[in-house]
Amino acid sequence: FLKRGYAVRKQGEVFRLVGTDTDITDRKKVEESLTIREATLQSIFKAAQIGIGFSKHHVLQEVNDKLCKILGYQKEEMIGQHVETFYCSEEEFERVERKKSHQIENFGSATIEVKGRRKNGGLIDLMISIAPIKPNTLEEGVIFTALDITQRKISETALKQSEARYRTVSELMSDYIY
Repeated sequence: FLKRGYAVRKQGEVFRLVGTDTDITDRKKVEESLTIREATLQSIFKAAQIGIGFSKHHVLQEVNDKLCKILGYQKEEMIGQHVETFYCSEEEFERVERKKSHQIENFGSATIEVKGRRKNGGLIDLMISIAPIKPNTLEEGVIFTALDITQRKISETALKQSEARYRTVSELMSDYIY
């Protein structure tokens, strides 16, 4: 209970006591629940082996250490930056925005391969997944994850080139090899 009160005096003598009692049990429970949820979210941000961020109106509000490591920035350098800063070009940002909007509208979340740019200017292939904080609206912001898929893309390209060479050699051979 929260107790509040005061004395009403008349000619220097206490004439009346006025007070209120307010039951704040529910408020305390809500505050405790919010504290636990906040601690849980912070633990997820710390423990995740994938980049995680929160942006509102395309401005980064929060990022985890893994995302900083992936992109080569310090947290303080990323917070407050427009997300377009981390794309390889304005065209790539616009392409991703169109796909994101379409997928969120139709499926509630989006997963898109993105060409990003690290702090040192190097390009990076990322798989990003995006979900709005509040369903069906981007106004409250989005949570996103980012996975570095650069090595996978390099391997895929090498495999395609190898397959193309093998196909060319096999088409040029007049005899079969067993």
